[in-house]
Amino acid sequence: MARIKQEATPNTAYASEEPEEGQIEHIPDLELEQRTLRKFDLYVLPQFMILVLIAYLDRSNIGNARVFGFEEGLNLTSHQFNDISTVFYATYVLFEVPWVMAVKRYGANTVLGAALVLWSTVTLCTGFVQTYTQCLVMRLLLGAAEAGLFPALSFVISTIWDRQNQVKRVSLLYMSSALSGAFGKLFAYGVQSMGRQRGLDAWRWLFIIEGAISLLICSLIWFTLPKSAEEA
Repeated sequence: MARIKQEATPNTAYASEEPEEGQIEHIPDLELEQRTLRKFDLYVLPQFMILVLIAYLDRSNIGNARVFGFEEGLNLTSHQFNDISTVFYATYVLFEVPWVMAVKRYGANTVLGAALVLWSTVTLCTGFVQTYTQCLVMRLLLGAAEAGLFPALSFVISTIWDRQNQVKRVSLLYMSSALSGAFGKLFAYGVQSMGRQRGLDAWRWLFIIEGAISLLICSLIWFTLPKSAEEA
């Protein structure tokens, strides 16, 4: 997926400069600009919302796994489970700044693609953990990977929409994160009904299936996101 170039996006059309003497003043095509923004709203923004939904599903499925016997399956204490749940935010906060720097250097699309593949793979691998330490490592890696999502999305949004419209689009992303709770419980219920399959408990299948689906969807989105406003 090619990088999204800031200079090629509609938002830059809002900046105007006084033409120098002898130069022809450039008048932006407002109709074309609005049509392009509508395409972003129809095709790009929904993909962003799906990414946020998947990210919040992957980070919160630990709670559903607990109901299905996650603690008992790994012989964890309540204190250990709390450690596993909260350690995610340690690397999430720690790696936000490096991800922002990576966005500026390599482009939002490259960073976004790397983050998507990383967190989906980590989620899938969590279904095969055997010890408390392995769980901690997986959650730390998940936090580090998901820390790249919002810096990349925020950068892309800031290069497409003006400030007034940015607020509306970001609010839709947060709405998507809120919906992940209800959707996650329904999905977990469906996985739980499978019971034990192929020697693996239902809580393991929850991570494996979610990770595999996330990897597939995120890979498709990575390749379908346009590289610039003109290709939307």
